[in-house]
Amino acid sequence: MRNRAPGVALVREPSSVVDTLHGRPVPDPYRWLESADDPRTLRWLEERARDHAREAAGWTLRDRLAARIRFHLNADLWSAPVHRPGLVLATVRPAGAEHPRLVAFDDARTDLLDEAPPAPSPAAVRADRARVVYDPAAADPTGRTTLDAWEPDPTGRLVAVQTSTGGVERGVLQVLRTADGRPVGPPVRGVRYSHVAWTPKGPPAFYYVRRDDEDGTRGVWLRRAADGTEVFVRACSGPGTVPGITILGGRLLLFTESHGTGHRTDLWLADLESGPPEAPDFRPVQVGVEAETEAALGPDGLLYLRTTLDAPWRRICSVHPDRPGPENWREAVPQREGETLDAFTPCGGADAPELLVVRTRLGIDSATVHDARTGAPLRTVDLPGEGMVSGPVTAPDGAVYLGYADVTAQQRVLRLAPGSARPLPWPAGAAAPPPAPEVERTVLWCRSADGTRVPVTVLTARGTASGTASEAPHPRSAADRSAERPLERPAGRSAERPAPRHGERPAGWSAGRPAERPTERPARRSSEWSAERPAERPTGWSAERPAERPAERPAEPLPTLLHAYGGFGRPRRFGFSATVLAWLASGGRYAVAHVRGGGDIGREWHLAGAGRGKPRAVEDLVAAADALVAAGLCVRSGLCLSGGSAGGLLVLAAAAARPDLCSAVIASAPLADMARFERMGLGRMWTREFGTVADPDDFAALMSYSPYHRVLEGAVRTPGLKYPSVLLTGFAGDTRTDAAHPRKMCAALLAAARPEEGRPPALLRYERDVGHGPRAVGRAVGLAADAHAFAAHRTGLSPRRPARGRSWS
Repeated sequence: MRNRAPGVALVREPSSVVDTLHGRPVPDPYRWLESADDPRTLRWLEERARDHAREAAGWTLRDRLAARIRFHLNADLWSAPVHRPGLVLATVRPAGAEHPRLVAFDDARTDLLDEAPPAPSPAAVRADRARVVYDPAAADPTGRTTLDAWEPDPTGRLVAVQTSTGGVERGVLQVLRTADGRPVGPPVRGVRYSHVAWTPKGPPAFYYVRRDDEDGTRGVWLRRAADGTEVFVRACSGPGTVPGITILGGRLLLFTESHGTGHRTDLWLADLESGPPEAPDFRPVQVGVEAETEAALGPDGLLYLRTTLDAPWRRICSVHPDRPGPENWREAVPQREGETLDAFTPCGGADAPELLVVRTRLGIDSATVHDARTGAPLRTVDLPGEGMVSGPVTAPDGAVYLGYADVTAQQRVLRLAPGSARPLPWPAGAAAPPPAPEVERTVLWCRSADGTRVPVTVLTARGTASGTASEAPHPRSAADRSAERPLERPAGRSAERPAPRHGERPAGWSAGRPAERPTERPARRSSEWSAERPAERPTGWSAERPAERPAERPAEPLPTLLHAYGGFGRPRRFGFSATVLAWLASGGRYAVAHVRGGGDIGREWHLAGAGRGKPRAVEDLVAAADALVAAGLCVRSGLCLSGGSAGGLLVLAAAAARPDLCSAVIASAPLADMARFERMGLGRMWTREFGTVADPDDFAALMSYSPYHRVLEGAVRTPGLKYPSVLLTGFAGDTRTDAAHPRKMCAALLAAARPEEGRPPALLRYERDVGHGPRAVGRAVGLAADAHAFAAHRTGLSPRRPARGRSWS
């Protein structure tokens, strides 16, 4: 079955399903592709694999891009360390390795019954002195198993590690001895990124959470490490919430429930010294309040909370743990308009508590240290450049470890000593990352369909071409305008009314992402400007740093990747991507549209593009693409949209609404069928982000941009319509978005779109034994090289046009 039927046949074939939702017929001719193991689906996937292999054979840049990506990844990649008595634990992915491994540094290898010595000093922690506690590559030589999370007990003698196989992100939680890596007690099976909180006293035991009911009731469980006996501690309060558990200060147990990532968090606190561990007496911190909040314990014994309550840009409040309700909160660090307070960690001492605060502005982070009592800034952290700061954590000696990465340098760990403003590399002796080209960053402002100004960050490698442009006024030819299919707005809904959403976010685990040592790297030049007349800014936005227009120079159109995510309130931050760097070094341009739905310009920016406001995010992306073309930074035939997961939904929706918008689209593990997203993967947990089909107004909004349905409708209205070339990627182990979405989207495009010179209008790169999350480096490189070689082929990026500077073989 080649799916080349005329458009009307899409909704009339005998196997087609037609649902009636809120009085509207909703055809679904490819419902059968939701059955991954159906023989017909397997035969169809074999055909798609042949299509992909045939087309990929002509992607001349594929091997060069793969080599460049490998080159930029060839460095040791460390996580921030976790200190325990006599021990320091961290993960490292050595240069050339496929997976991170859990390692330990110690002064003496102590038996479980021996009293541990003090922790090693920072100077004694050298990369070449690490010993391996757990290596997923050794445990599974096939490379299919990943180390997803880990948490040591208070003594450092035991560590809980969570692994999964085949990309399913539902795996095994096993306790190991840190001395020799041997297992202790039976494993917990069927957990998904479970938080772990070890009890501070008594026989080794830990709290963990179950996020679904497939292997046990959703909520918090207490488990003895030695024999695996369990007690159910607390159930989740409602369906679709994401539970979390952590220990603060060795005695306070914090239970959280997320009602949609970026929307609302409920928090309860219990003092483990006031009752038995199996029956903690929880009291509310914040419950039923539409605010996202997280908590940490300061050295002064106060609870510090980063919150969106009365602060769309986030602020930090403090409160005594005995009276933790919002009515008792005191503002410690106020919000700063124009910059999102993205992370913090309490530090300093009991007599002089401090807060290290990380703020982000359009993807570029800054870090400052504040007096926790007055909020006054004490010092600015001297970061290596313009980039991203992640996971600041405070060590027992008062030092703060943080991850740092930017466009040209891989993530690495920095250690900020107490009282210092200059962080130093950790650990000593880690391999330095390879050199990278110099990159220029500019910010272009454009106007969306409703008049909202939307920022677009543009990256170009020095030595290719530097774009200088003003805000683009959407000049399009008559042919462009005739091909435009505007986004439908639900009848009777105000364009100004945002709505809530839902998702999940793991927290409370050590070693979230590995990081690595800094090195000398080229400078980056940046500017931010707009040549437009003064106009209204987004609510709460402040031009805190005046925009400075660079010197006039002609902008040369370059093959351009335009990326967008626009979901769950997550800002697009400019850390390291070997794939992006390889694209820039090959002579391309890379742009990011900071569309509504993301957290790039505060909480209101997120809410304006969530729920029934999600069509605004699509409109913002369309405006960004038009702006790049109008500014002369690229041409339509040289523009490729790129997005993954929720971003994959946006790029597909933009291409379905405006088939003339670009030459190509990369949609990795996307959502596509928004009439049935709640029935697939974790969609049932995302109704606060996208809405629910059960609500007629939400349903109208969903159907106004659902890519699968817009393509099906277009097939009936305009059979053989020419869409951009589309590369979809799908992973059989994907338990988040579910690979049924790219399968169905590919089938719809193959049937609805007009082939170009005999080429299929859509390709599906489908992988088994991997999922939505981490994978072996080799498979990640293969996926990235394929996707960007496709983009190079469709946009005209030539292997004979590399950026000046270092060359690769």
